[in-house]
Amino acid sequence: MMKLQLNRACSYFRPVRCASSSLGFLNLSDEVPRTSQTSFSSCARSNLCSLFTGDEMFSDIYKIKESENGMMIEVEGKMISRSEGDIDDALIGGNASAEVQDEGCDSATVSGVDIILNHKLQETSYDKKSYTAHIKDYMKAVKAKLQEMSPDRVDPFMANAPAEVKKILGNIKNFQFFTGESMNPDGIIGLLDFREDGVTPYMLFFKDGLEIEKCKGG
Repeated sequence: MMKLQLNRACSYFRPVRCASSSLGFLNLSDEVPRTSQTSFSSCARSNLCSLFTGDEMFSDIYKIKESENGMMIEVEGKMISRSEGDIDDALIGGNASAEVQDEGCDSATVSGVDIILNHKLQETSYDKKSYTAHIKDYMKAVKAKLQEMSPDRVDPFMANAPAEVKKILGNIKNFQFFTGESMNPDGIIGLLDFREDGVTPYMLFFKDGLEIEKCKGG
């Protein structure tokens, strides 16, 4: 089973923005499907955030797996439609309430990938040249942070990250690119693609560019 190791117990889930926690607490095994019933320590949910900006990128309610070389996190989502402003009930650990009734007010409907809608990710654009420039600077920043906070990750990162970048560049026309809610380009960029069925979305993130939300409470 995948474990998101937190540095201390916590009592509630804060779904909007992430507080910093130490890099290296993110410890994922090869694959595990997530459900609304799964929790870690005493937390209802764990949020995965951009290391440099604190933007929430996804949480543990999705199907998540780690690449064999430990470089990439793959998060599987689904296409959804809902009223604008509604919150995915899975984010707060329950099922949609049967008591919610239509009060006669029309509301706009939004459709898209649940990961993007739930965490307010913002689309940006790259071509091969601009992504190469971006990822070169981003890798330097991640390496520096690893040297400071998780020195044991530096060598694996430097050995394996270039191969992942090469894969991304080779498939770059198929990806859509997303920042966190702040739209800060210094943060991690999520890569969106679809399975061969053409309807199942998934996103890729560099593992070392993520940190787990520090929980508060008990």
